[in-house]
Amino acid sequence: MKSNGSKHLLTAAIGVFASVSIFLSAWNGLGSKVAANGEKKNISIGPGVLGYYMNTSDTAMVYMGNSDYSGMSWLVVGNNQHGVASDSNYSCLTLLAYKNIGESSAFVQGGMSNAYNGSALQTSVNSIYENSFSPAEKAALCARQLPSGQFSSESPYTNGVSGTAISNAKLWPLSSQEAYQLDSYLRRNSNSYWLRSPGHSSQKGAVVSNEGVLDYLGQDTAMKLGVRPAMNVQHSSVFLVSSSVEGKPSEIVNGAFFPVNELRYNTFKMTFFDSQRQGFSAERTDYGNVMAGDTVSIRFNNAKLLTSNTDERVSVILTDNTGEILYYGTLAYRKQSGESKMRIPEELTNGKYVLKVFSEQRNDFCHSDYSSNVVDIPITVTSAPKTPLNVHVVATSNTYARVYWDGVMYADGYEVSRATSPDGPYTVLGTTTIISRSCGNLTSGRKYYFRVRSYRYIDGAIFYSDYSPATEIVTPFKAPANVKVQATSNTYAKVSWDAVSRASGYEVYRSLSASAPFTLLGTVSDTSRSCGNLPSGKMVRFKVRAYVDIDGKRYYGDFSQEVRVVTPLVAPSGMRAQATSNSYARVYWNEVPGATAYEVYRSTSLNGTYTLLGSVNDLSRSCGNLTSGKKYYFKVRAYVSIQGQNYYGSFSTPVSVITPLATPTGLKAQATSATYARLSWNTVTGAAGYEVYRSTSATGNYTLLGTVDTNSRSCGNLTASKYYFKVRAYSIVDGQKFYGDYSTVLTYQP
Repeated sequence: MKSNGSKHLLTAAIGVFASVSIFLSAWNGLGSKVAANGEKKNISIGPGVLGYYMNTSDTAMVYMGNSDYSGMSWLVVGNNQHGVASDSNYSCLTLLAYKNIGESSAFVQGGMSNAYNGSALQTSVNSIYENSFSPAEKAALCARQLPSGQFSSESPYTNGVSGTAISNAKLWPLSSQEAYQLDSYLRRNSNSYWLRSPGHSSQKGAVVSNEGVLDYLGQDTAMKLGVRPAMNVQHSSVFLVSSSVEGKPSEIVNGAFFPVNELRYNTFKMTFFDSQRQGFSAERTDYGNVMAGDTVSIRFNNAKLLTSNTDERVSVILTDNTGEILYYGTLAYRKQSGESKMRIPEELTNGKYVLKVFSEQRNDFCHSDYSSNVVDIPITVTSAPKTPLNVHVVATSNTYARVYWDGVMYADGYEVSRATSPDGPYTVLGTTTIISRSCGNLTSGRKYYFRVRSYRYIDGAIFYSDYSPATEIVTPFKAPANVKVQATSNTYAKVSWDAVSRASGYEVYRSLSASAPFTLLGTVSDTSRSCGNLPSGKMVRFKVRAYVDIDGKRYYGDFSQEVRVVTPLVAPSGMRAQATSNSYARVYWNEVPGATAYEVYRSTSLNGTYTLLGSVNDLSRSCGNLTSGKKYYFKVRAYVSIQGQNYYGSFSTPVSVITPLATPTGLKAQATSATYARLSWNTVTGAAGYEVYRSTSATGNYTLLGTVDTNSRSCGNLTASKYYFKVRAYSIVDGQKFYGDYSTVLTYQP
């Protein structure tokens, strides 16, 4: 807002209210908030200070509203149901225009009536309300009832209006009764002005002359006279009243306070709460007592910047514990949010104070200011240093922790204490001159609380700060020891470990390869866990950590060393063996999933010693160097190679094969008489005996002559002209005969 043309109002106001010295003597010691030395201050909270000596020649003048870019001046004539035109329904301050406002107006155009409702005078008054006040000022005005009334020629005259009553008047002319009650000095005006009350006839309206004479008989309502309205301002809408001359400090120094000085002038402006500025918030970001000369950190949000070229700032008022304003300062200028520091004046003595933080729009000396809601932040000023900030604890082992904090200016040292519950009792661990301390003898898996306070020596006395808020830590567990894993099948393994003292339970993690991430399998309260759904023939890794549940929160210890197991492969199935010659056999089996290769073993007895024949990555193997006519046993196991090491599965069920005997060779006959001959043949390795057959036809039926355990036999009764002989060897395995092939047929003629 502009201030051009306003200085003459101030000069006039000072002239009206006599000298400054007379004013101060009249005000000294009256019910306004007074400093310890009895002096009134340039700024006060609420409108109460304006209510003293209202409706006298020493009454205060207040700037409020706007007229031709200059502030409108008002006299305090009533307050809180006392004085002129007070309203019993509200706690209100009654203000009367210092002079006529705007252009002269007829009471009623044409002068045919003195009814106020619908009159030109009412229109003029309402126009002043609509055009001369800000939204916040309008919201501060109490709506008043103007009752109907009849002309009265006896004091205190009428308080009503002619015609219909008015139910919602924000501005209104004085009545004859109110003008009668008005101080005679204040009734004076440069020009005559209308009252709202009727005169002695229906075409007359009550008037006050420029000399201040009450003309209750009235003048012709068609005359044009001045308009001098009054209004009621709600106490609750006024945050501050400040001297318009030496009120709020004009300096903009962020973080600095300026003293609020002794009141010397009786012209004022008000700071109204503005609904558009509500929602402002502020909080102290440090804590504890503060020393005079030190700073307090304040974070603020939602300071409204509703204008582009007006003084918008976040302000702070410092009051004592009785509410007296001592200092006024600026936290930030034209910022909606942020964090700043306010320096506490060095002159403050020890005690309790309040920082009132708010955002405001500041205007010139003759226009109202506008404020957000106010946030009260109590502080205590002491000789003690500040409370340490940023206290935090780091566990350095399962039985040790180190407490850290920020250094405090002027502190000579720090005291650290510990408890096992937030409310204590706390045990002092000791003092230190540095900003950390190691604390031992802790129990793993237990919650501890630490707090720190600073101290300072002054003249042999020690002064302590407040304690920092308690900072908690749960000492970690050691990693579970003696962790073991054992495969219990090709898809299951069991993990076990030693118990950890005070643990609520354990988490078991698994990785399905040497490089895959670990995933949580689950939690147990025991010291082992069976883990299934494992892939056979794979390396699986496990690790375990303990935890404790305290106050609904879970705290973990360190992970154990990982343990590894390779799940065994299944035994090969589908085993079978087939002799492929009298010295060879081939062994077959089904594929084992995950197998790298297979080992084949041989033995000559079911439960005897098996010899490794070799490994193959196929599903069969030829096995040689067998003795014909002998029974052999074979079994197979699969293995997987991981990181250069072989891991074996179970052996298959053994399978057996008997190698066939060789066919006898060298069969011949030698006559030993006319009817006898001796047959002989080459010995067959592994044979237990031989069977000799004879026939009289090469293709006829052969008759078994008998068995021998040597490689010859005598055959008699040879009477035919020609005979045919053949031989086969046999072996006996497990009490059963196994035969080789027949030899080549020998033809013999006696």
